[in-house]
Amino acid sequence: MKQFTISKLIDYTSILGIIIWFSAFFLDNWIRDWFFPSSWGSTATMLILPALGTFILIVSIYYKKLWTGLLGIFFIISFPLTFGLAYLILGP
Repeated sequence: MKQFTISKLIDYTSILGIIIWFSAFFLDNWIRDWFFPSSWGSTATMLILPALGTFILIVSIYYKKLWTGLLGIFFIISFPLTFGLAYLILGP
């Protein structure tokens, strides 16, 4: 049986967060629908990704992984970052 380390858990959680962020960005109908609490983009970027980001940030600080910690910070502020990016790309 293979050993499963916390370091691998951080990597897999980071990959899961990236997949959730891409699905929130590309599977929602329109970026303006993110203010409705029932949309997938709103749920993913306001509830799921900040929780994952907090977990990733805490564990990456403990294991001293800088880039994973920065990714955790990105997940924590994913809603304003994603909404602002989409607003710049797609317009008002």
